[in-house]
Amino acid sequence: MFASELSDEDYAATLVAEGLIKAAAALGQHRRLYLSDCFGLAPQQVFAALQGHLEATAPPIEVSAADGSTHTLLAIDLLGTLGRGGYMVPYLVTTGQAGSNVGTAGFAAFLRDALPPQHEGRPTVLLVLDRKPVETVKTAAQDASELPELEWSQLLETAIDDSPSDVKLLLTEAIHLAGEQLPQTATTIGRLKHLGACADATAAGASLYVLGPFVSDPDAQTTPRARLKESMRWRQNLDAWSSPDEDLDARLRPRYESEDDEGLARVRSARGPFGLDYSAFKLADLPVVGGLAELARLAHPLRIRGAAAATAQNRAATWIPGGGTIALALATPASRHETVTLRWSDGTVEDLSLAPGALEISFDVSGPGWKYVTVQLSGGQSAVLAVSTTPGAWAPIEVSLGIDPIVGAFLCGDQPQVVALAASSAILGQATIHIAPDANGERQEVATRFAGPKQQFTSWSRPGSPTASRDLTTPNPH
Repeated sequence: MFASELSDEDYAATLVAEGLIKAAAALGQHRRLYLSDCFGLAPQQVFAALQGHLEATAPPIEVSAADGSTHTLLAIDLLGTLGRGGYMVPYLVTTGQAGSNVGTAGFAAFLRDALPPQHEGRPTVLLVLDRKPVETVKTAAQDASELPELEWSQLLETAIDDSPSDVKLLLTEAIHLAGEQLPQTATTIGRLKHLGACADATAAGASLYVLGPFVSDPDAQTTPRARLKESMRWRQNLDAWSSPDEDLDARLRPRYESEDDEGLARVRSARGPFGLDYSAFKLADLPVVGGLAELARLAHPLRIRGAAAATAQNRAATWIPGGGTIALALATPASRHETVTLRWSDGTVEDLSLAPGALEISFDVSGPGWKYVTVQLSGGQSAVLAVSTTPGAWAPIEVSLGIDPIVGAFLCGDQPQVVALAASSAILGQATIHIAPDANGERQEVATRFAGPKQQFTSWSRPGSPTASRDLTTPNPH
């Protein structure tokens, strides 16, 4: 799941240890603290994390017992931590072998009064780590679990504080939405820390299922709030439907269009004797809660990337000199696998695969001259494009944007009315027609001129073809 040498609880213990150090430094005076439990972490785990901060080179603190014996304690130097500086002395109560900062409950009670309030002129903070601290310790010390630095919300925030910005944004939204549904355990803190260490939001989204209220969703960052809410609804349903007295397949099957749906197959395969393996499928494999996933829709009006374009309703004339990739924006990210069909005027048919989370439909255009294509979505929506790949300073387009993708031409009335399209998608002005076609219903090659060499395009005049206004403006006259 995660490539790390530290376990979830090790990570949590590290964060708790850092919180204790910050809290002790902020006190700025002699205090006694005890910690018996912190979100399920044992005192030994917290002490192990604190040991890495014990300064062997810091001045040792010597404590004299009633029998005349002397005990040496190591301390954590707080001078480099935000606060007034001082020394924190962690002491672990154990029934096992005693050591420098490890020993019996009786000695911990003794330290309550024996530890000097100051060491080397700086205040000391005693921290007793004991699963069941004796009353002598509890009545004279503060429960460290009540410190602001160890509050649940603070630990969650700290767990992702150093994460990449896109990961932090996604996980912050997940924490906010999940709220009390996140188990308040050290395991949750550690898992969040592991997620925060992901290289990007795609990787973090793919592993979101480890937190409990979510399913895997590599595309969660595309629309975080909406997708996380959907993820939580599905996790709640799947957890309930996976119980022994439920028929998971009977719950799922009616929500898919086909028995052979690949997403359904992955969810079915994920079921085992101990429930669902949430690493085996993702949100894109599931339909929208309560019904079938919404089919992809093109943005309205059309939005085109990668080429200069003039658009009207579901039609566009585009210009991409020398060819390249054109992309049509979707109204919302795709929610399921779909096929988009391209039908070119030369009879070529292409099927494009649209993946869940996709934001646009992209395809390549190559070859000289004009190309005409219908972009057909599986839900029935379509767009018609005329694409010029001819190099130059501008491209001619028929102002009505009437396009016949079967004939492969612009539709016009008695005579084409042509404007010059700039690389910025601006309309430069009206172009001059040098060879006017006969309006006889046949395809005609039309030569036009506007500040430079002639440009060719194809028109087709037929009864009822669009007729454009002759009142054209020229933003950039030549």
